[in-house]
Amino acid sequence: MNRAQALSKLNRSDMRNAAAERGTQRIFAWNRAHWIGMVVLIAVLLLLQWSSSMYLMPDEVLDRAAKILFVWFPGMVLHWPLVLGITNLILGSIRSGSLSFPLASAIIGPLAFGCTNLRLRPGFPYRSWAQWWKLMHAESGHQLLVHSLIGSAMLLICYTAVAFICYAIGSYGLRELFVDPNPQTASGRLLTWIRQDAIRFGCWLATAIMYGLLLALTLRGGMAAMAAALLINFVIPPALLVINGIYALRPGLTDVSVEKPAVPVGVHTGTCADAHGAHHGV
Repeated sequence: MNRAQALSKLNRSDMRNAAAERGTQRIFAWNRAHWIGMVVLIAVLLLLQWSSSMYLMPDEVLDRAAKILFVWFPGMVLHWPLVLGITNLILGSIRSGSLSFPLASAIIGPLAFGCTNLRLRPGFPYRSWAQWWKLMHAESGHQLLVHSLIGSAMLLICYTAVAFICYAIGSYGLRELFVDPNPQTASGRLLTWIRQDAIRFGCWLATAIMYGLLLALTLRGGMAAMAAALLINFVIPPALLVINGIYALRPGLTDVSVEKPAVPVGVHTGTCADAHGAHHGV
C-alpha cells in the first residue's frame, strides 16, 4: 500500500467517524420543540400533583395504603400516561424530534410522583415540611421512603415503555403518513391539499372541534348540559370572532391588487395629441 492509498483510507475512516458522530448528535439532540413539550408536561404534572390530595378514597383503600405505604392514584395510571403518550406521538412525528425527549419525559413522572407519595396523606392535604421531616426520622419514615423508591422504579419502567413505544409509532408510522408521505398515496394528496392553505384547514378544524364538543356535551345531559350552555354563551362567540378574523387575513384574500397588462416590446403607445395630429395629417 503506497502513501496515497493510506491517506485515502484514513480520510474515509475520518469521514465515517464524523458521520457517525453527527448521527449520534441528531439522535440525542435538544431543540425548541423539546422545550415546548417539556414545559407542557411539567405543567400537567404539577396539576396532577396538586390534585392528588383531593381524592376521597374509601376506608379499605386508605387502610391498604397505610400498609403498603404507596398510593396509586388515577393521575399516575391514567391521566399522566395518556398525556405522556400523546406528547411523544407528536414529537416523534415531526422532523426535529429525537430520542432525548422520550428519555427525559419518562424520568420526570416517577420523580414527581415519588415526591408526592412522600408528602401525601390520602384524603388530606399535603404534610407540611416540618411534619415530613419528623416522619422521616421515625421508623415508619424509612419504610415509606423504601416503598416510594420501589413504586417510583415501577412507574419508571411503565412510563419508559409508554414514551418510547409512542415515540416509535410517531417516528416510523405517523411521520411517513403525515409528514413525508408518498405524493401518490391518499395521505400524500391530503397533506398536499392541507399545505396549500394551512390557515383554511386550521380554521375549519378548530370550528369542527368546537361544535363537536358542544354537541357531545349537549347529548350527555346533566352537568354536561350546563357546560354546553356556558360554552355556547361565553366561549364560542369570541372563538368564532378570532377564527373568522384569521380566516379573513389569509394571503389569498388580502392580495387584491390588480396587475396592469404587459405591453409587448416594440409597440408604440401614442398619446391623444399624437392621434389628433395623425387625423389632420400632421
